[in-house]
Amino acid sequence: MPVVSRCVRSCWTALRRTGCWRSYGDRLVGKLDAAADRKAGVLRVNALHEDVPFTKTMSAEIGGEIEDLARWLELELVLPG
Repeated sequence: MPVVSRCVRSCWTALRRTGCWRSYGDRLVGKLDAAADRKAGVLRVNALHEDVPFTKTMSAEIGGEIEDLARWLELELVLPG
């Protein structure tokens, strides 16, 4: 399992209170501001804060991990904007 997946799943409880640190490889690169709305059946991403500028590859991989989180939670993903 990729490092980002482990982060996403291990910090789900913390995500409800404070957000989740986003890891990429062996470093933390940003924070996810998201909330699960079970009644509406969605994982609503309010923001993804980049602590370092994301490369195109990083953005694609992190985006994929957020999609995996929504699938794992059995929720539809709703992105900002």
